[in-house]
This record gives sequence, C-alpha cells and structure tokens, in this order.
Amino acid sequence: MNETRAVDVLDPQMRRVFDKLVELGRGQPNRWSVPIETARQMMLDGCGPWLTDSPALHAIENRAVDGPFRPVPIRIYRPTVAARAALLYFHGGGWALGSPDTHDEVMRRLALASGHVVVGVDYAKAPEWKFPKPVDESIAVIATIARQADALGIDARRLTFGGDSAGANIVVAAAQAHKSLSPGLLKAGVLFYGVYDTDLDTASYFQLGDGRFGLTRDDMDRYIALYVENNDQRRDPRLAVVNSDLRGLPPLGIYAAGADPLLDDSTRFAAALALAKVPYESVVYDGLCHGFLRYAADIDRAQQAIDRAAAFLRAH
Repeated sequence: MNETRAVDVLDPQMRRVFDKLVELGRGQPNRWSVPIETARQMMLDGCGPWLTDSPALHAIENRAVDGPFRPVPIRIYRPTVAARAALLYFHGGGWALGSPDTHDEVMRRLALASGHVVVGVDYAKAPEWKFPKPVDESIAVIATIARQADALGIDARRLTFGGDSAGANIVVAAAQAHKSLSPGLLKAGVLFYGVYDTDLDTASYFQLGDGRFGLTRDDMDRYIALYVENNDQRRDPRLAVVNSDLRGLPPLGIYAAGADPLLDDSTRFAAALALAKVPYESVVYDGLCHGFLRYAADIDRAQQAIDRAAAFLRAH
C-alpha cells in the first residue's frame, strides 16, 4: 500500500535552507568516509549558521546526572524563573551524531513556546555504545531526573518527553519501559520525524530517500548498522517500536516532514497508536525535509510545528 503523500515541490523557505546546506557541504568529505568524531563535528558545523542569533532564556545550565554506565550530561533550558513543568528532550542524529549543541536552537524555541523547562539529554551514542545501552541509559536517566526533580528545579508531577529522529526512537522505547516502572510519570510526548521502524522498504524510503531531500535510504541503513550489535536486533521492539505494545502510552503529538524518507514511519506509527487507543495528533508538514526543526529561524512552518507541539504539551 502506498502511504506516501505527494511531494511536488519544497516549501520555498525550506528550499533556500536546503540550498544553503548544500553550499556549506561543498568540498566536505562524505561523513561515512571519516572517523565518527569528525562526522559529529561536521554535523555541528552544518548547524552553525542557525546557532548564532538564538533566542534568550531566563537561564541555561549544563549539569550531569548519574546513569547506569557513566555520568550523563544534561542541559537545562529555563524559559522563566517560575517555570516548573518539564520536557525531557532527546535530540536526533542517527543514534551516532548530534548533541545538545546541535539542537540548542530547537530546545530554546521549545522552552519559549511551551513555557516548560526543557532538559536536553546527551544520551550515549553509537558506535561506542551499541543498542540497547542507549535505551537502558535513557530509561535510567528519566527515573533519575524524576527523583532529583526538586534539586533540578522542576515538578516531577509535570514531566513530558520529546525527541526528533533517532531521539524520538529512543525516548519512545524509554517511555514504554516507564509504563510499568513508574506508571503515570510521563504525561505526554511530542515527536518529530521519528524513526519508529527498521523496515527500509516503505514507499517513502523508495520515493524520497534518493538524496534529493538530504537523508537517504542508504544513510538510514548505515545508521542502523552502526547502532545494532547484529541484524537480529533490528526487529527488537525497543528499536522497531511500532511493533511494540503501545497500549498505555500517554498522549502523543506526531509531527512529520512531507519530503522525508521517514514519512511512512510517522504515518504507520500514528495508525498503530490509533489501534492501541493512545490519544494522539498527527500532522504532516508537506514541503519540509528531515531535520527541519533546526532551521526554524528561517522556516516559518518549522516554527509553527514547534508552536503546535508546545500547545499540545500545555494541553496535557
């Protein structure tokens, strides 16, 4: 069944950003041909033009909390002195790249739009940390943040979660675990262009994953291969989360990009949530590419997605 919406043209602002990204990458090596630390720096460098005029907040603080394998860095974005409700945010980057630095602008904007304290979690990355350790670490970090809520200046009764791309994948798996570990702890979640399956044979992968819109089908296969210990793990429901028992998850906002090979991941995940009777809203932003949140300063509809997710959080 063809689940992909027609994509004829990029949003004009998205096109300008995409062209700028192409120009920034001109002459750069392929990220698959360099050491992982170099690839991480390349991602950060690519975000640079959108990290220079960031919106101001009341306070931003770097801390660390105890994890099962190591101290886990977190970055706390406090929009106002009175803010206590919190969004625990897990950034994207193919399980291997990305950090609170690459997603600094995203988390600032989410904090301002929602009024929530945003806690960015710098979870363990592949290939140094293979599946399922980043999931196990994230489960533990959520529990630790809840226990230390007073010291962190947040309200443990008002915790929500969010993530984009691979970060959405990890935080859904962690939220699944907390259904039994700490029922009712997480009140809602907002997820942007997430990875919810390891099936690369969807219509959107074939129609949109050829490189015209950035992320490719081959990229995703490589990211998954970097993350797992063996191919059998690709079907593990903590990774292919669309195949897990989703019943009992809190309300979720699902926000997808129309020009993204991962589009069908979001549409299939939303359908699975409906079958599981999980309250949700699902919005596809046609004409936008994977990763659009990072460019909200230049793309009005990216900011609209942030604003809509923020309203969803406030409503729950």
